[in-house]
Amino acid sequence: MLTGGLGYIASHCATILAQAGYQPILLDNLSNAKLSVLEALETITGHDLPFIEADVRDTDELEAVLREHQVSAVMHFA
Repeated sequence: MLTGGLGYIASHCATILAQAGYQPILLDNLSNAKLSVLEALETITGHDLPFIEADVRDTDELEAVLREHQVSAVMHFA
């Protein structure tokens, strides 16, 4: 999972991970990013990328995402 997933650095990381065969889960509250970045990432990678609009400070939501998607690693860009 990439927190701040639609930001500049995280979006580049997501591209590399997707091209390497991983399925990055993007979590972002969209305070400094645009949803159009997701569309661009999916076009570039040729994959649908899971996106969750949430804030990392919302621990209940964060725990639910970690469980639901069986996240094994987090890269924090938020």
